[in-house]
Amino acid sequence: MNSRAQGLMLESGRTKLLSAFQFLQSLNDLRNPPRREISLYDFKVYLRETPEHPNVQGPCDDFVLKVKRIDVTPCPAVTPLVADWLMPGWDKPGVRPTAFAQRGQGLEVELFNADSTRVEEFASWLALWDRWAPVRRIEEAVERLYQALYEQHSVLERDAERYELLLGDGFVRWALPEGPVNHPVLLVPVELMFAPERAEFTIVESQRPVEFFSSPLYSEEVDAHKLAKVRMQLSERPEIHPLDEIETTAFLRGFAASLSESGKFYESPPNESTSGPCVFRSLTIFRRNRSVGLSQAIRQVIDDLATDPSADPSPSWMECPPEGLMRFMGIETRPPIDGESSGEPPIPPEFDETIFFTKPANHEQYQIVRKLRATGCVLVQGPPGTGKTHTIGNLVGHLLAEGKSVLVTSHTTKALSVVTEKVAEPLQPLCVSVLDSDVQNRSRMEHAVYRMSEKLSVGRDSYARRASELGQVRSRLLGRLRDLRTRLRIAQSGEYELLAYRGESFTPINAAKLVAREESEHSWIPGDVVEQDYPPLSKSDFFELYGSNASISAVEERNYPDRVPDVGLVPSPDAYAATLHEVLEFRKFQEQVPTTIVTRPLTVEKRQFPGDKATARSPVDRSGHERWPGSVRGRGERQADLLGSTSESQAH
Repeated sequence: MNSRAQGLMLESGRTKLLSAFQFLQSLNDLRNPPRREISLYDFKVYLRETPEHPNVQGPCDDFVLKVKRIDVTPCPAVTPLVADWLMPGWDKPGVRPTAFAQRGQGLEVELFNADSTRVEEFASWLALWDRWAPVRRIEEAVERLYQALYEQHSVLERDAERYELLLGDGFVRWALPEGPVNHPVLLVPVELMFAPERAEFTIVESQRPVEFFSSPLYSEEVDAHKLAKVRMQLSERPEIHPLDEIETTAFLRGFAASLSESGKFYESPPNESTSGPCVFRSLTIFRRNRSVGLSQAIRQVIDDLATDPSADPSPSWMECPPEGLMRFMGIETRPPIDGESSGEPPIPPEFDETIFFTKPANHEQYQIVRKLRATGCVLVQGPPGTGKTHTIGNLVGHLLAEGKSVLVTSHTTKALSVVTEKVAEPLQPLCVSVLDSDVQNRSRMEHAVYRMSEKLSVGRDSYARRASELGQVRSRLLGRLRDLRTRLRIAQSGEYELLAYRGESFTPINAAKLVAREESEHSWIPGDVVEQDYPPLSKSDFFELYGSNASISAVEERNYPDRVPDVGLVPSPDAYAATLHEVLEFRKFQEQVPTTIVTRPLTVEKRQFPGDKATARSPVDRSGHERWPGSVRGRGERQADLLGSTSESQAH
């Protein structure tokens, strides 16, 4: 973009900004109309009217005003001879006491002057009262001032975010079409301090610069460009101050002449009325809403924007406007974020070694830092309890680590104190609230400077080495974290990858259902099957195992026990041979005896064979089935079982 095109774009942007701020000014004036009269403020103290008393001091180099609670001087005592004759209110300093001329009615009327002693005592007491009354009137003024400051101290302590105390000078009195003006234009914030142990209030200067308050003067009859020039002159002359005498008087004299050809300056409030503006000096302390400062700031921006650059190039910020204003003006300067131009996938922000968070953070907080770097402005919103204050505390730590200064604004001091608690504990001494007392801020800043000096006294080199060591440790930890996150991501993605089985593809969930459905069919496999692992049987074992399918008949397979009996329950070969011999002999005997003999109940004598423990367990399980059908049991039972199955016994 060439310079001419950029100039045209800046001029168009200037017009847009001027319209926007004029709208903000109108909106703010509707919500907070500017006060043109000092009398409209709830609290105000004209220093020229403060009582002359040792308990009221100032202004001086150390403070603006000091007021101490006064010890009241009692009214002179009245003699009993005069007390009953005094009219009510004799102990008040406002009205000179008088006595009743007479007392009583009818024949019992008594005249006050009838007793010369009473008249003399009254005259003596009245002389004492005349000396006491002026002193007491001054003391009452001190009491009223002390009480007013006490009330304002309570208000400022309770609503410090709403009100501020100011010292004003350079009054402008002018009858404008929009309304009469009687308001100071030189304002400086002051602090009201209270010492309860001494019952004393002190108003001291703040460390903030003088404000040129021109809002009451905005009118069709006042040239806004002249006001802007006066403001510029004031910013270049820090010696102009309400408490200054020579320089400030000269400045106000020139200001009166710049307002109008009929403008006049007075050292003190004038008594006569003037047709044009008059500027005079009168130190005044008053309390105003803090929202007035917003109106003043908007008007200052409007003055800068309304100034012709060719006539007055003073608003130099328009030569290179802030990025936020440039986007508002239609000039996009945002660089690409997270590799937008390169097309490469961005590095996860939590692995960014240039982000220094002092507290636990989530992905969104890292994104806030990246966008803040790229655009210079980020808006974060959310309901209460979602971590906005925690995010601010993390951002404060990160920005301080980058060597930057941070300003946190809020509507209430309570919110700022919560933010301070969220900041890392080693950084909390650096947090100073400008809404609190400036004296307290200076104390905190001194403490912070002391802490920093104490740490720096150890040596910068040691801290640099320590920072380098911690940076290396942090890099290793971030590398380890990246590796673990990658492995975890791979493991998590494995839960969604397709599995191949018998030429088909299954999702992990469907594969799990298939395994569960075919569990009974494949439950004979002992234990887990490891891919490419050797089987528990050798090749010859496999042939022998599967060859048994042909050598074992179905009847024999049915006669195989469900569970192999204990070795101790199996008879020895000799016992088995003897039993078999007895069975064969019994079959021969059966063939020789009549049939009727066989039908009789057979009584078998049970004898214990050596090694035969068949009677130690029941041959029938809980379901009623034989544990090992066709196998050898007790001698008599074996004989009875083999009566009808000689062929099978012989086969065995």
